[in-house]
Amino acid sequence: MAAPSELEWLVEPRPVLQRPVLLVALEGLFDVAGVATDALEWLTDGRPVETIAAIDPDGFYDFTQERPQVRLEDDERVIDWPENEFKVVRFPSAGRDLVVLSGVEPHIRWSTFADHVIDVARATRCELIVTAGGVTAWQDLALHLIARLCGPEHAIRTAKVYLLGGHEDGQLPFSAISQPRRLGDSAIRRSLDWIDANIAAPNPVMAMAECSGLTRRTFARRFRTATGKRPIEYVHALRIERARQLIEAGASPIDDVGYQVGYEDPTFFRRLFRRAIGLTPAAYRRKYATIVPLPVAQAATEIRFAG
Repeated sequence: MAAPSELEWLVEPRPVLQRPVLLVALEGLFDVAGVATDALEWLTDGRPVETIAAIDPDGFYDFTQERPQVRLEDDERVIDWPENEFKVVRFPSAGRDLVVLSGVEPHIRWSTFADHVIDVARATRCELIVTAGGVTAWQDLALHLIARLCGPEHAIRTAKVYLLGGHEDGQLPFSAISQPRRLGDSAIRRSLDWIDANIAAPNPVMAMAECSGLTRRTFARRFRTATGKRPIEYVHALRIERARQLIEAGASPIDDVGYQVGYEDPTFFRRLFRRAIGLTPAAYRRKYATIVPLPVAQAATEIRFAG
Protein backbone atom coordinates (compact mmCIF):
# COMPACT_ATOMS: atom_id res chain seq x y z
CA MET A 1 0.00 0.00 0.00
CA ALA A 2 1.46 3.34 -1.05
CA ALA A 3 2.21 5.81 1.68
CA PRO A 4 -0.01 8.90 1.65
CA SER A 5 1.58 11.99 0.11
CA GLU A 6 2.76 14.68 2.52
CA LEU A 7 1.68 17.28 -0.04
CA GLU A 8 -2.10 17.28 -0.28
CA TRP A 9 -3.92 19.03 -3.09
CA LEU A 10 -7.25 20.46 -1.90
CA VAL A 11 -8.71 21.49 -5.26
CA GLU A 12 -9.22 19.66 -8.51
CA PRO A 13 -8.62 20.55 -11.21
CA ARG A 14 -5.56 22.65 -10.42
CA PRO A 15 -6.26 26.39 -10.72
CA VAL A 16 -5.29 28.25 -13.88
CA LEU A 17 -3.48 31.38 -12.77
CA GLN A 18 -2.34 34.57 -14.45
CA ARG A 19 1.49 34.91 -14.46
CA PRO A 20 1.66 33.65 -10.84
CA VAL A 21 4.40 34.36 -8.29
CA LEU A 22 4.96 32.18 -5.22
CA LEU A 23 5.57 34.14 -1.99
CA VAL A 24 6.98 32.21 0.99
CA ALA A 25 7.28 33.38 4.61
CA LEU A 26 7.82 30.99 7.51
CA GLU A 27 7.64 31.63 11.24
CA GLY A 28 10.95 30.99 12.99
CA LEU A 29 14.50 32.29 13.15
CA PHE A 30 14.21 34.52 10.08
CA ASP A 31 10.85 36.04 10.97
CA VAL A 32 11.78 38.39 13.82
CA ALA A 33 8.68 40.00 15.34
CA GLY A 34 6.62 38.33 12.62
CA VAL A 35 7.54 40.94 10.01
CA ALA A 36 7.63 38.49 7.09
CA THR A 37 4.53 36.44 7.91
CA ASP A 38 2.62 39.60 8.90
CA ALA A 39 3.47 41.14 5.52
CA LEU A 40 1.97 38.14 3.71
CA GLU A 41 -1.06 38.25 6.00
CA TRP A 42 -1.53 41.90 5.06
CA LEU A 43 -1.46 40.95 1.37
CA THR A 44 -4.28 38.44 1.83
CA ASP A 45 -6.31 40.38 4.41
CA GLY A 46 -9.72 41.38 3.09
CA ARG A 47 -9.19 39.73 -0.30
CA PRO A 48 -10.80 36.56 -1.67
CA VAL A 49 -8.45 33.66 -0.92
CA GLU A 50 -8.55 30.08 -2.14
CA THR A 51 -6.60 27.38 -0.27
CA ILE A 52 -5.27 24.99 -2.90
CA ALA A 53 -2.75 22.71 -1.11
CA ALA A 54 -1.20 21.90 2.26
CA ILE A 55 1.88 20.10 3.60
CA ASP A 56 1.22 17.51 6.32
CA PRO A 57 3.14 18.72 9.41
CA ASP A 58 3.67 15.29 10.96
CA GLY A 59 7.04 14.50 9.37
CA PHE A 60 8.66 17.93 9.69
CA TYR A 61 8.36 19.08 13.31
CA ASP A 62 9.55 18.28 16.80
CA PHE A 63 6.31 18.84 18.65
CA THR A 64 8.12 19.34 21.94
CA GLN A 65 9.37 22.61 20.38
CA GLU A 66 6.47 23.58 18.12
CA ARG A 67 3.62 22.49 20.32
CA PRO A 68 0.11 22.18 18.91
CA GLN A 69 -2.35 24.75 20.26
CA VAL A 70 -5.58 23.73 21.97
CA ARG A 71 -8.67 25.94 21.78
CA LEU A 72 -12.35 25.67 22.56
CA GLU A 73 -14.87 25.76 19.73
CA ASP A 74 -18.54 25.30 20.62
CA ASP A 75 -17.46 23.87 24.00
CA GLU A 76 -15.29 21.27 22.28
CA ARG A 77 -11.51 21.09 22.36
CA VAL A 78 -9.85 21.56 18.98
CA ILE A 79 -6.14 20.94 18.34
CA ASP A 80 -4.43 23.27 15.89
CA TRP A 81 -1.31 21.74 14.37
CA PRO A 82 1.37 23.80 12.59
CA GLU A 83 -0.06 24.76 9.21
CA ASN A 84 1.65 25.15 5.88
CA GLU A 85 -1.09 25.97 3.43
CA PHE A 86 -0.78 27.33 -0.09
CA LYS A 87 -3.33 30.00 -0.89
CA VAL A 88 -4.15 31.82 -4.10
CA VAL A 89 -4.81 35.55 -4.14
CA ARG A 90 -5.92 37.00 -7.45
CA PHE A 91 -5.09 40.52 -8.64
CA PRO A 92 -6.91 40.88 -11.98
CA SER A 93 -6.06 44.57 -12.39
CA ALA A 94 -2.35 43.86 -11.89
CA GLY A 95 -2.29 41.09 -14.45
CA ARG A 96 -0.65 38.72 -11.96
CA ASP A 97 -1.83 36.24 -9.29
CA LEU A 98 -0.06 35.25 -6.08
CA VAL A 99 0.43 31.83 -4.54
CA VAL A 100 1.15 32.44 -0.86
CA LEU A 101 2.77 30.05 1.62
CA SER A 102 2.71 31.49 5.12
CA GLY A 103 3.52 28.81 7.66
CA VAL A 104 6.09 27.51 10.15
CA GLU A 105 9.66 26.61 9.22
CA PRO A 106 10.35 22.86 9.65
CA HIS A 107 12.73 21.46 12.25
CA ILE A 108 13.82 18.48 10.17
CA ARG A 109 13.79 17.24 6.56
CA TRP A 110 14.25 20.70 5.08
CA SER A 111 15.17 19.26 1.69
CA THR A 112 11.93 17.31 1.40
CA PHE A 113 9.93 20.32 2.60
CA ALA A 114 11.59 22.46 -0.07
CA ASP A 115 10.81 19.83 -2.71
CA HIS A 116 7.10 20.08 -1.84
CA VAL A 117 7.23 23.87 -2.18
CA ILE A 118 8.86 23.54 -5.60
CA ASP A 119 6.25 20.94 -6.63
CA VAL A 120 3.50 23.48 -5.94
CA ALA A 121 5.39 26.19 -7.83
CA ARG A 122 5.71 23.89 -10.87
CA ALA A 123 2.13 22.67 -10.72
CA THR A 124 0.78 26.22 -10.64
CA ARG A 125 3.32 27.38 -13.27
CA CYS A 126 4.78 30.10 -11.05
CA GLU A 127 7.19 32.38 -12.90
CA LEU A 128 9.08 33.35 -9.75
CA ILE A 129 9.57 32.26 -6.12
CA VAL A 130 10.11 35.05 -3.57
CA THR A 131 11.14 34.19 0.00
CA ALA A 132 10.64 36.78 2.75
CA GLY A 133 12.49 37.19 6.04
CA GLY A 134 13.17 39.77 8.71
CA VAL A 135 16.01 38.61 10.93
CA THR A 136 17.48 42.14 11.24
CA ALA A 137 14.31 44.19 10.79
CA TRP A 138 14.47 45.26 14.45
CA GLN A 139 17.73 47.07 13.68
CA ASP A 140 16.07 49.29 11.08
CA LEU A 141 13.24 50.05 13.50
CA ALA A 142 15.66 50.83 16.35
CA LEU A 143 17.74 53.21 14.21
CA HIS A 144 14.59 54.91 12.90
CA LEU A 145 13.29 55.51 16.44
CA ILE A 146 16.67 56.80 17.66
CA ALA A 147 16.87 59.17 14.70
CA ARG A 148 13.33 60.40 15.24
CA LEU A 149 13.61 60.85 19.03
CA CYS A 150 17.28 61.74 19.57
CA GLY A 151 18.47 63.00 16.20
CA PRO A 152 20.22 61.50 13.16
CA GLU A 153 23.72 61.96 14.60
CA HIS A 154 22.88 59.68 17.55
CA ALA A 155 21.37 57.07 15.23
CA ILE A 156 24.46 57.08 13.00
CA ARG A 157 26.76 56.82 16.03
CA THR A 158 24.70 53.88 17.33
CA ALA A 159 24.92 52.15 13.94
CA LYS A 160 28.70 52.47 13.98
CA VAL A 161 29.21 51.35 17.59
CA TYR A 162 27.00 48.26 17.24
CA LEU A 163 27.79 47.57 13.55
CA LEU A 164 24.14 47.87 12.55
CA GLY A 165 23.09 47.96 8.93
CA GLY A 166 24.28 45.95 5.96
CA HIS A 167 27.68 44.29 6.42
CA GLU A 168 28.34 43.51 2.77
CA ASP A 169 30.93 46.31 2.77
CA GLY A 170 32.84 44.96 5.78
CA GLN A 171 33.50 46.85 9.00
CA LEU A 172 35.53 49.78 7.61
CA PRO A 173 32.44 52.02 7.17
CA PHE A 174 31.79 51.68 10.93
CA SER A 175 35.33 52.56 12.02
CA ALA A 176 36.41 55.87 13.57
CA ILE A 177 39.76 57.57 14.08
CA SER A 178 41.25 57.37 17.56
CA GLN A 179 42.28 60.88 18.56
CA PRO A 180 44.64 60.94 21.55
CA ARG A 181 44.03 63.89 23.79
CA ARG A 182 45.72 63.12 27.11
CA LEU A 183 49.31 63.42 25.96
CA GLY A 184 52.29 64.04 28.17
CA ASP A 185 54.11 65.64 25.23
CA SER A 186 52.87 69.22 25.29
CA ALA A 187 54.54 70.08 21.95
CA ILE A 188 52.66 67.30 20.15
CA ARG A 189 49.46 68.20 21.95
CA ARG A 190 49.73 71.77 20.60
CA SER A 191 50.13 70.45 17.07
CA LEU A 192 47.05 68.21 17.45
CA ASP A 193 44.96 71.11 18.71
CA TRP A 194 46.13 73.21 15.78
CA ILE A 195 45.27 70.69 13.06
CA ASP A 196 41.91 70.02 14.68
CA ALA A 197 41.08 73.74 14.31
CA ASN A 198 42.73 74.16 10.89
CA ILE A 199 41.94 70.89 9.17
CA ALA A 200 41.80 72.31 5.64
CA ALA A 201 45.01 74.36 5.90
CA PRO A 202 47.62 73.84 3.12
CA ASN A 203 50.93 72.16 3.99
CA PRO A 204 49.53 70.92 7.31
CA VAL A 205 52.53 68.84 8.43
CA MET A 206 54.93 71.75 8.07
CA ALA A 207 52.53 74.03 9.95
CA MET A 208 52.10 71.46 12.75
CA ALA A 209 55.87 71.15 13.15
CA GLU A 210 56.19 74.93 13.38
CA CYS A 211 53.38 75.03 15.94
CA SER A 212 55.18 72.45 18.07
CA GLY A 213 58.44 74.43 18.10
CA LEU A 214 60.41 71.30 17.15
CA THR A 215 62.60 70.51 14.17
CA ARG A 216 60.88 68.53 11.40
CA ARG A 217 62.78 65.32 12.18
CA THR A 218 62.25 65.57 15.95
CA PHE A 219 58.58 66.44 15.44
CA ALA A 220 58.02 63.42 13.18
CA ARG A 221 59.68 61.04 15.66
CA ARG A 222 57.84 62.34 18.72
CA PHE A 223 54.52 62.56 16.86
CA ARG A 224 54.64 58.90 15.89
CA THR A 225 55.59 57.92 19.44
CA ALA A 226 52.63 59.86 20.82
CA THR A 227 49.94 58.92 18.27
CA GLY A 228 51.13 55.74 16.58
CA LYS A 229 50.88 57.43 13.17
CA ARG A 230 53.10 59.50 10.93
CA PRO A 231 51.95 63.16 10.80
CA ILE A 232 50.61 62.93 7.26
CA GLU A 233 48.74 59.68 8.08
CA TYR A 234 47.12 61.40 11.03
CA VAL A 235 46.11 64.40 8.90
CA HIS A 236 44.51 62.19 6.26
CA ALA A 237 42.68 60.13 8.90
CA LEU A 238 41.36 63.26 10.62
CA ARG A 239 40.25 64.81 7.33
CA ILE A 240 38.45 61.65 6.23
CA GLU A 241 36.71 61.44 9.61
CA ARG A 242 35.56 65.05 9.26
CA ALA A 243 34.42 64.33 5.70
CA ARG A 244 32.34 61.42 6.96
CA GLN A 245 30.61 63.71 9.45
CA LEU A 246 29.84 66.25 6.74
CA ILE A 247 28.49 63.55 4.41
CA GLU A 248 26.32 62.12 7.18
CA ALA A 249 24.99 65.50 8.29
CA GLY A 250 24.05 67.20 5.04
CA ALA A 251 23.53 67.17 1.32
CA SER A 252 26.62 69.11 0.21
CA PRO A 253 28.10 67.90 -3.09
CA ILE A 254 30.91 65.39 -2.59
CA ASP A 255 33.45 67.69 -4.25
CA ASP A 256 32.52 70.48 -1.82
CA VAL A 257 32.98 68.12 1.12
CA GLY A 258 36.46 67.24 -0.08
CA TYR A 259 37.35 70.93 -0.46
CA GLN A 260 36.06 71.74 3.03
CA VAL A 261 38.43 69.22 4.59
CA GLY A 262 41.45 70.28 2.58
CA TYR A 263 41.43 68.35 -0.71
CA GLU A 264 41.34 70.46 -3.86
CA ASP A 265 41.60 67.43 -6.15
CA PRO A 266 38.21 65.59 -6.11
CA THR A 267 39.68 62.45 -7.66
CA PHE A 268 42.38 62.18 -4.99
CA PHE A 269 39.78 62.77 -2.26
CA ARG A 270 37.51 60.00 -3.58
CA ARG A 271 40.40 57.56 -3.91
CA LEU A 272 41.65 58.30 -0.40
CA PHE A 273 38.14 58.06 1.07
CA ARG A 274 37.52 54.68 -0.53
CA ARG A 275 40.89 53.35 0.63
CA ALA A 276 40.16 54.41 4.22
CA ILE A 277 36.44 53.56 4.46
CA GLY A 278 35.94 50.82 1.88
CA LEU A 279 33.21 52.80 0.11
CA THR A 280 33.11 55.74 -2.25
CA PRO A 281 31.79 58.97 -0.67
CA ALA A 282 28.56 58.61 -2.65
CA ALA A 283 28.04 55.01 -1.51
CA TYR A 284 28.76 56.03 2.08
CA ARG A 285 26.10 58.73 1.84
CA ARG A 286 23.57 56.21 0.54
CA LYS A 287 24.42 53.80 3.37
CA TYR A 288 23.52 56.30 6.09
CA ALA A 289 20.90 58.37 4.28
CA THR A 290 18.15 55.92 5.31
CA ILE A 291 18.88 56.58 8.99
CA VAL A 292 17.98 60.27 8.74
CA PRO A 293 14.27 60.55 9.61
CA LEU A 294 11.75 61.95 7.17
CA PRO A 295 9.81 65.10 8.07
CA VAL A 296 6.83 64.16 10.21
CA ALA A 297 4.19 64.86 7.53
CA GLN A 298 6.10 62.95 4.84
CA ALA A 299 6.81 60.01 7.15
CA ALA A 300 3.16 59.77 8.15
CA THR A 301 2.17 59.66 4.48
CA GLU A 302 4.67 56.91 3.63
CA ILE A 303 3.83 54.57 6.50
CA ARG A 304 0.06 54.79 6.09
CA PHE A 305 -1.22 51.40 5.02
CA ALA A 306 -3.32 51.15 1.92
CA GLY A 307 -6.78 49.95 2.77
